[in-house]
Amino acid sequence: MSHDYVAILISVDAAVLLVATLQYGALLRSMVSDREASVKKRQDQMALIIEARRNGVQPSNADLLELQQQQVFRRSRLSTAASIPYLLGSVVYVTLCGVLSSSILSIIKWAGTADPGPDPELARRAFYITAGAVSALLVEAYSAGIVAAVRTRKALRRRLRDAYGDQEVDEVAALINAAQPAPVGTPAAPPGAAPSTPSGGATP
Repeated sequence: MSHDYVAILISVDAAVLLVATLQYGALLRSMVSDREASVKKRQDQMALIIEARRNGVQPSNADLLELQQQQVFRRSRLSTAASIPYLLGSVVYVTLCGVLSSSILSIIKWAGTADPGPDPELARRAFYITAGAVSALLVEAYSAGIVAAVRTRKALRRRLRDAYGDQEVDEVAALINAAQPAPVGTPAAPPGAAPSTPSGGATP
């Protein structure tokens, strides 16, 4: 192992640590923003109930049950599947930091030794650690991209339903699916126009 090789390894390891720290910070910010959005949504619904009560309108049992279910669902998410990506990301980040820091310190110790020998075992171990860390970083970035895409798709699918409710969205979707194209040669009627009667036919 040469000093040039040491410089290359330390540079790569430091870059991996920096990128991993940035990605882990983004993961934590995502967790906080999700939690904040959920809390704000529930607070907005509670604010509507408070304003309605000030005006003498009591909340319906359905509204109260919805808020109750949201609270139970949020607690279950925090304790089960929803926390798995964050726990997994934390484990990967802590492991990367520990392994890379140990490798860097071993390399620096070798470089600081007076007249160090080749030490092929250290060179081999440092190479495998660096290669593994880079691979883990790439896999983590790819996985984070997939998770973000799935979450965005889910949020877009819920966007209309959160604003207008499942019933109205389902009714409009049924109308869209039941729509039939006009026969060929039939002029399209302008929106709001009354249907035309056949030529020569009596008007009812």
